[in-house]
Amino acid sequence: MVLGIPRDRAIRGSDLDKLVAAVVFAGPEDETYSVEWKSRLDLQQKEGQFALSKEILGMANRSVSRAAEEFEGTGYIVVGASSGETPGVEAIDSATLRNSLGQYLGDGGPDWRVEHVPVGTVNVSVFVVERPRDGDRIHTLRKSATGISPAAQEGAIYVRQQTSVGHANTEQIRMLEARLLAGAVDPVVPAELIATGSLVAYPFDRSPQAVARVLESEQARLTALGNEAEEKNRPAVVLGWTAPRESEFPWVLIRRYLEELGESLVAAAEDEVRDQLGDKFPIWVRNTSGQAMRDVRATIRLPVGITPVVLRSTTSVPRDPKFGRPVGLDLANVMDWTPQAYYPAGASVYEDSDGRQVVTADITLIHAHGKEVFERPLVLIAEPDTEGGEIEWEVTASSHSGVAKGSIRVELSEAQLDLGRIFRDRLNQNAR
Repeated sequence: MVLGIPRDRAIRGSDLDKLVAAVVFAGPEDETYSVEWKSRLDLQQKEGQFALSKEILGMANRSVSRAAEEFEGTGYIVVGASSGETPGVEAIDSATLRNSLGQYLGDGGPDWRVEHVPVGTVNVSVFVVERPRDGDRIHTLRKSATGISPAAQEGAIYVRQQTSVGHANTEQIRMLEARLLAGAVDPVVPAELIATGSLVAYPFDRSPQAVARVLESEQARLTALGNEAEEKNRPAVVLGWTAPRESEFPWVLIRRYLEELGESLVAAAEDEVRDQLGDKFPIWVRNTSGQAMRDVRATIRLPVGITPVVLRSTTSVPRDPKFGRPVGLDLANVMDWTPQAYYPAGASVYEDSDGRQVVTADITLIHAHGKEVFERPLVLIAEPDTEGGEIEWEVTASSHSGVAKGSIRVELSEAQLDLGRIFRDRLNQNAR
């Protein structure tokens, strides 16, 4: 049996629940060079912190070529799930984890982050270790682990074996030395991020209060229609008993409609915003040199309060209840939304320890003096009372060592997006 999930691209964001499911259905022998799982690991204790740090070091010290054979080189450590069980683990915030694991990983250590995946009533934490690159340093244990068995000394080198982590042997140390030297050809990344026109973020109130206002308006509208329908379809009294009002037609339809609308409204409105505004503000990664750049990773960090509109596979709002139909109306027959796949392969959106949204995109090749779109579309929305700020960006490439860095100014649009108006003007028209 093999791990039942496609391995031709990295698993990111909302797709991580598929990785957790694959781990649960896998056999104990199905761990791979890039996927490790631990059903029980107490990350509040020193033993658990060291055990996880050792796994992260092993993932970061993989061979570039072997790692690239699956998940685009990305490594995953799943904590709280294993073959046939999901005992779960406490969801510890990223800042706390970085503080506790940092004593073993050190500053400038492996590039990792944690994603918490809800599974039923428990949490499963997935630690994502970014792909190794030519030019990466040899990552070593930065603090001795004493008082645990077996103890470990500062400077220890851990590597990923086929399905486990262990001390590096001579051959593996030579591999890591070659990896380090392979990135020493070009010390400068000749790249910059450029925006076409002024980059803006649209103020957009998506709070529970904004959703409630739309639901209240819809409830008032449908209640009036429901009162009319109730008079036409009032049930007969049988043996002196009538069903209570909340279970009667048409109120059951209204209640289900409002519940589904509350769950889908924000996501559907964001999709509408992306579809309407997405082509206006592309960002490009430009190669400023006469040499091709390979395996490019571009990362932008947005100001606090500004978020990108992320792509979903399908987002829909429920159709209006049809009171002339039987009570058994299937409300799952909703509006058909099939948004185009805008994100390039390997794109990821996550939140860093400072609460800033981070977007990364991988580009296989940028020709000499060429440019490739970073994100299309990159639609930014701002929480109420948010100010503009600087988008910080950085670009790395396997063909070059070092990092190119810079910033782009993002301003707030004077045109504010209104959840109720988007629903009335666009979404509700299509759902009726």
